[in-house]
Amino acid sequence: MTLVLGIINVPALAAAFALGNSTDSDAIRTGAGVVGVVALPLIFAGTLSAIMVWRRRRKVRSVQRYPWVPYPVHYFRSPANEYVQLLDADGTVVSTLLFSTWGWQVGTVVNASTREVWFAGDPHRHGVLSRPGGGQLCYASHSRPPTAAEFTGHDREPGSLPAGHAADTTVHCTMHHDEDRTAMRSSAEQAHPPKRHGASNDPDYPSPRTLRRTLAFLLDMAIHIACGIGAGAAVSPAFSPEALRHNDWQHLGVNPAAVVGFWLAASFADRVIIQAITHTTIGKAVFGLVVLRPDTGQIPSPGRLLAAWLLDIWMPIAILADIAGNGGSLGPEKTGDYILPAVRRRDLRQHNSIEQP
Repeated sequence: MTLVLGIINVPALAAAFALGNSTDSDAIRTGAGVVGVVALPLIFAGTLSAIMVWRRRRKVRSVQRYPWVPYPVHYFRSPANEYVQLLDADGTVVSTLLFSTWGWQVGTVVNASTREVWFAGDPHRHGVLSRPGGGQLCYASHSRPPTAAEFTGHDREPGSLPAGHAADTTVHCTMHHDEDRTAMRSSAEQAHPPKRHGASNDPDYPSPRTLRRTLAFLLDMAIHIACGIGAGAAVSPAFSPEALRHNDWQHLGVNPAAVVGFWLAASFADRVIIQAITHTTIGKAVFGLVVLRPDTGQIPSPGRLLAAWLLDIWMPIAILADIAGNGGSLGPEKTGDYILPAVRRRDLRQHNSIEQP
């Protein structure tokens, strides 16, 4: 129902926009504005519903195309992802699959105690996993095994690391929750759990900053969009200031490609160039924030800033490619390391003074 409302409100918003700009009646303009305010959240909700429908559809498609085949498995996790290795009757690895799950779904379909699963799909591409007998389904795509450095958990028997890595003799694992992640950790890892620097529960950066980060993001986005529109209008030969003064958007004459191009250029300049020099964007600077690498706690290098920016550009393209059937695992293996946390500048200054007296 939400998806249908979202689809219906796209032409409704366009019609209200056109009607409001083609009349001199204040009442009609006000009504068109109300329609726009109501339609925008419904379109957003419809977009989320479309994503959920697509995720369900790809599960159904795999089940319809392929028979269920039982496989012995090894289950393991890296800090950011959940994996399973399908084995043949001799214990040889057939394929390594990367789960497509939300944080709250980790361990619900397959976990460290699982010895066998049902799989419907192509082991070397993608498919659907389920416990024997059916039940909750989980979509998974073919992936390379994580390296030993990325590995954080395995099942109860020795030798359950991904194939090609040395055996780990630790056999007891328990489930732990870190913010929005759930991971199986051995007793050694419990003593020294991997730290995510700059997280909301990081004691090295105690000042509250959630609201500041939100406002900084919105300010940066507004600046990038304003730069894109302003520069796009400046280079558009057909741009009409008269149409802008009269709110005649249909005859504004702005080149959309130029707007998008300058918006990306402004985003790159702010998030990569300026942030590489000052360790903060314009929006973050206004609210006293700087960025860190979550895996090391250090200031990110220009290369890491560029990689994080490219990942944000790539993800919408990757999702569309996956919808079209040409995609697999979306993004890098450790996507969380490219989501750079922002901390208060004063906290970072105090932390550095303690580290280097």
